[in-house]
Amino acid sequence: MSEKEAGSVLTSENAADFYAQRLGLADRESPEAAVEETPDEPVDKADQSEPEAEEEAKPADEKKQNPKLERRFSDLTKQREEARKEAQQERQRREELEARIAALEKPAPQARDVDEEPQPSQFQDAFEYAKLLLSFRLKER
Repeated sequence: MSEKEAGSVLTSENAADFYAQRLGLADRESPEAAVEETPDEPVDKADQSEPEAEEEAKPADEKKQNPKLERRFSDLTKQREEARKEAQQERQRREELEARIAALEKPAPQARDVDEEPQPSQFQDAFEYAKLLLSFRLKER
């Protein structure tokens, strides 16, 4: 590289001179002079830390959340609640079916004497009672 090309490369060391020349500010003799002219005071470190402190001081509700993230959380919550409702409904259906199966598995009422009229309290199923009552009436005639 030639000396002219090397001088036109912008680096952190020559940035102050480059911008001073471009903006037409006072000529600077060297980067060392620019360093000497800079104040020894910290450059707005308090200003840089204040926004962070302010964000930390805000409650979580005031902080802006990612809308996509919030939407995803609400979708997941809705799905979880729907799954709970479905599980509850399935549990109720299962219990009802188990009760019906248990009722069906009970031994059928034994054959009654033909002389004795069937009573409704002897049956859990109205159709079974009606059938036996009809057969009793037919045999009676």
